[in-house]
Amino acid sequence: MKKRIFAVTAAVWMCCLPAMHAPAQQPVPAGQYALWQPHRANVVAIPVQALAPVPNLNATGPVTVAQPVSPAPQAGPNYVYAESGYSVTLTDYSNGYGAPVVNAPQAFPYDQCPPLTIPECPPVVVPECPPPPQSNWLGLEVFGEYLYLRSRDTEVAYAVPVDVPIAPVLGNGIQIGATAVVDFDHDSAFRVGGAVAIDNCRWIRGTYSWFETSTADSVTIAPPDVIRSLVTHPLGVNAAFDGLDAAAQFGLDYQMVDLDFIWRHEDPCARFDYAFLVGARYTTVDQHFRSHFEPNGPTLVSANVSFNGAGIRAGAMGDWFSRNRRWLIYARSHASLLAGEANANYLQGDIVDPVEVQTSWQAGRFVSILDAELGLGWQNCDGGVRVTIGYLVSTWLNVVQTDEFVAAVQQNQFNQGFDNLGDMMSFDGLTGRVEVRF
Repeated sequence: MKKRIFAVTAAVWMCCLPAMHAPAQQPVPAGQYALWQPHRANVVAIPVQALAPVPNLNATGPVTVAQPVSPAPQAGPNYVYAESGYSVTLTDYSNGYGAPVVNAPQAFPYDQCPPLTIPECPPVVVPECPPPPQSNWLGLEVFGEYLYLRSRDTEVAYAVPVDVPIAPVLGNGIQIGATAVVDFDHDSAFRVGGAVAIDNCRWIRGTYSWFETSTADSVTIAPPDVIRSLVTHPLGVNAAFDGLDAAAQFGLDYQMVDLDFIWRHEDPCARFDYAFLVGARYTTVDQHFRSHFEPNGPTLVSANVSFNGAGIRAGAMGDWFSRNRRWLIYARSHASLLAGEANANYLQGDIVDPVEVQTSWQAGRFVSILDAELGLGWQNCDGGVRVTIGYLVSTWLNVVQTDEFVAAVQQNQFNQGFDNLGDMMSFDGLTGRVEVRF
């Protein structure tokens, strides 16, 4: 008998339980609603002005609030709950309108805080600025870049003051002052280029780079001390060569053309984009040195060194964005291997004999170029305009330099075992870039 009564009671309870918990169907009224931000342990009341027309609520069909709220909540995913007993949809009001995200598990009355749940990973925030519509996107990119660079490891020491006019043999002299050097300072350069999209991920890009710099220096001394040349041939002059004045000019320029195939991964919902490239590079670099000495008449020394080469290159790029993808940190790194020809010539003469020493040299060279760049940037809402500023370093390996070639002429040593005909030079400085996508 007890078992029969228990069974009947359980059946009545199971049948009545859904009805006891199902709220009466009614429209959502305007009024106060609880707003719970999942990263804060507080509940805020916001007024909702007009929610009609809104379908009636029931226990199994949560309502999606698709009307604007006034005032709009703060940007970011927000949990919005109706008054006690209602189950509504978790809605993102960051853009001023409701976009359903996920169903809320349960509803809470306005005056009762829901349990605080901190997710292991924060939810992904849809960016404030959507990507440009594909119908208006032409797949073109142009850019211009200003560089403020300095060439390092390329200086030439051309003269030194000594205390007595002793025989001008290299290494034979007592220095009494600073060595006269022509060394480069920072100078302007530029890069321009454009790219065409094959599809959303693959691009073909061309770049042209130009840099030119020059420097000059002079030195004077009072007798009985003299200025001794460090760039003349030791057997081409005598003691009368030492003078009281010396001057030098030095120039360097390069041009580069790059053609790259780029694979990009760009996700408007993520905070990190990256790309890889492979391509080809052609470059030419020229160094021009001139010096002038005044012993018993002007003596001139000139030396020119150049390299022309082409080869392959590869690299990687990455951008890390702020939450709204307006600000970014970028990094770029490339490596090039160029095969080409190095050429050099040397001439020394004076007013009596214009050609005292003359020689030239040519050899094949593999030159490696390593580039690295790091900086900050900003872009507009759809990523169509980007402005960056950064610092770059470019290192050239196995390059023939002017001072090395002059030393080879002075020692009459051009064999492959002579290690002064292939060294490192580098460029570093600031860069500012503007990119526009269509």
